[in-house]
Amino acid sequence: MEINDLLEADADVAAYPYPFRVISLKEGVAQLGSPRSAQFSAIQALRIMYPDLKKAGAVSDEMMAAQDELARVQSHVGKLVKSQEDVNSVRWVLDQQWLTENGAQFF
Repeated sequence: MEINDLLEADADVAAYPYPFRVISLKEGVAQLGSPRSAQFSAIQALRIMYPDLKKAGAVSDEMMAAQDELARVQSHVGKLVKSQEDVNSVRWVLDQQWLTENGAQFF
């Protein structure tokens, strides 16, 4: 089974609004797409994934819960990928393509 098939088959990952996936696997390093990074905050990403959060404050209960869920699912994805025999480590990279396709603007 391909790693991305494994991710798609996982109920938690499949139900999440961001499609976590392996972009490449080279020499044991799995490069995974992420909706957040130092250049694009979790709050910005969550406002794209959850339109109801567009007006929510950064420290609102709804935003904090969404951040916790993003962290939980992303951690779960990392563990699933690292559990594969041919994966030694995971490297997260900002998925600018997905974000742009969903309304993000990068300057």
